[in-house]
Amino acid sequence: MSPVWLVLMIVAAQTLGKQFGLVVCSRRQQGSSYRIVNGTYAVIDDYPFLVSVQRWSKNEGSHICGGTFVSDQWILTAGHCVDDPEFRQGGIVRVESSFHASGGVFLPIERTVLHDSFDYGSPGIDYDYGLIKLVARFVRAVPVRLVTSYKRFPPGELCTVVGWGMTKKTGDREQLRMVRLPIVRQEVCKEIYEGWETITSRMICAGYAAGGQDACEGDSGGPLLCLGIQAGITSWGVGCAKANRYGFYANVANQRDWIRKHTGV
Repeated sequence: MSPVWLVLMIVAAQTLGKQFGLVVCSRRQQGSSYRIVNGTYAVIDDYPFLVSVQRWSKNEGSHICGGTFVSDQWILTAGHCVDDPEFRQGGIVRVESSFHASGGVFLPIERTVLHDSFDYGSPGIDYDYGLIKLVARFVRAVPVRLVTSYKRFPPGELCTVVGWGMTKKTGDREQLRMVRLPIVRQEVCKEIYEGWETITSRMICAGYAAGGQDACEGDSGGPLLCLGIQAGITSWGVGCAKANRYGFYANVANQRDWIRKHTGV
């Protein structure tokens, strides 16, 4: 089916009042994707670069991950989002909407790129970087500001995570939500996960020791924004908002050259 017909079918489904299903982004059974827990409502006008990455199956779309415009034709997301088997069979992105299941416009996908070194650990993910190329340039795209190759944000820096993921009964997930989390020293996270998961330089650790606020399932692929700059990509965690179980974000600065190689940005 051509991308044009796919978009027409989706628009027709909306006109007929079909409700889009809600399917979370699952990496593996023992893994855990991301969702905003104990966050606050947000609007797309404040994060115009954010997109909803969706599966398209049986004439229905379903949100699985977030992503960000890095140019008018390229979207940055997590590797495990583009590695999703159902998404590979059929995917699309919704843009310009505060809601993952309504509003905005759909953009068809030409192809995806998964990092060559992408690797599932247990439970973590290394080199969790993915790219989505749109069929055509989207003239209204508002690209996110990406961190430079050597920029580092210090421990304690409060950064923002946004997404449409699960909320652990702390709020409605239909509308975009955001939460602010501090960067955590790598040594702290290495100690907590010692003997369980190797924490690499491709990972940024963030969250609160006491838990309570976090990203979680369905937020994967969305941005970790520090001072308005995308420093990370929501990647993996063990549970959601649990004490001493910080979340991890793919370090954009570490693979800035890889992003530039494929997108020119």
